[in-house]
Amino acid sequence: MTTTLELIEELREEIPKLQESVEVFDAQIKTLKQCLHETRNTLQSKQQQLIKLEKRQEAEAAPVAVRVSDHAVLRYMDRVLGLGVEQLREQMLTEKQREMIKFAKNCRIKFNGVELVVKDYVVTTIIAEGEE
Repeated sequence: MTTTLELIEELREEIPKLQESVEVFDAQIKTLKQCLHETRNTLQSKQQQLIKLEKRQEAEAAPVAVRVSDHAVLRYMDRVLGLGVEQLREQMLTEKQREMIKFAKNCRIKFNGVELVVKDYVVTTIIAEGEE
């Protein structure tokens, strides 16, 4: 049978070894936490880099539709071709058509193979014969 004194001596020998193990484990944990932090930062950086590259690839792959606005067409007609927009407005309607619009407010006026569509006294479109 083991005496109390022997048990005390065993514990005194065992405790420093356990303390040393705890210190080793603490150091390993600290190192692992640093590695984890660095790995998370690297992962986040790579994910952001991937997102940017995917967006770039998407932008490069997407077809670009170049368009000219109606406003630009009007300015071109006015400033380059010399077709003043106000002059065209005046030429589009006869005095008789203007009177019809003033009377009807909302109507369709047919003449010379075209139809003027009028809403609230404004010619909103012109439809050529055979279109709709």
